[in-house]
Amino acid sequence: EQLRKKTNSLLPPVGRTVPPLKGFDLQGHSVTLPYGEDKRPTLLFVFSPHCLYCTETWPDWQRLVSEADRDRVRIVFVDAGPG
Repeated sequence: EQLRKKTNSLLPPVGRTVPPLKGFDLQGHSVTLPYGEDKRPTLLFVFSPHCLYCTETWPDWQRLVSEADRDRVRIVFVDAGPG
């Protein structure tokens, strides 16, 4: 029951406006990814280069990204490691 409540608490309530995702690209330039402007579903990879599991599964993610149809899905990587 506690796990179910915790999982549900991570989701925004229906009707709530979600702010854009802000960050930096690989060159250090500021990037803003607004919601709703791109009609493709977003595949969001959250990883940390300091996470052993992330490092071990990285080849699988690279393969998946290389095979993805970019016309049908927007792919975004988020480095959750210390910055």
